Amino acid sequence: NKIGGDRIPLSQIIEGTGLARQTAVSAIQVLENCRLIRVVRGKSEDGVRKMNFYQLITRTDYNRSKRG
Repeated sequence: NKIGGDRIPLSQIIEGTGLARQTAVSAIQVLENCRLIRVVRGKSEDGVRKMNFYQLITRTDYNRSKRG
């Protein structure tokens, strides 16, 4: 199940890959540093942290960032 189009929660990544939570988080950090995924960090209006979601950076996203 995808949430909000292509936003994927950590729980779904862990379930789909079979990785331990810390291993999945480490892999996500590597992919984020390589600009292959975008982390959508959730916060409520009062600044409290909420669930993060992860999005693949598509070719369209990449091309859009190069133009603007």
